[in-house]
Amino acid sequence: MGLSISFSTLQDTYKVQNKFSKKVWQSPIKAQKLIIGLSLAISLTISTGVFFYFNAINSAIKKDSFGLIVFSIRLIGLLKSAIEIFEKNRRDKKLNN
Repeated sequence: MGLSISFSTLQDTYKVQNKFSKKVWQSPIKAQKLIIGLSLAISLTISTGVFFYFNAINSAIKKDSFGLIVFSIRLIGLLKSAIEIFEKNRRDKKLNN
């Protein structure tokens, strides 16, 4: 999953994939809700990974939690791309310029 997220962050941030994505990224309220939701998911994933990493009794759980931490770090790159897409496609900023 981390590899596929890595490849998805290589996309051109000036373009959107479909009409639904365009509606979301051009609307400031919808895009901000999406970015906040993604941020909450990342913080939950990181905190869960850190919690289980330091409280693991079994080494397999410790390895899985370390993988969860690395996965959530990769999600931060996805969040960065989402913010860039929002900044480049938002309609209200384009109307003011």
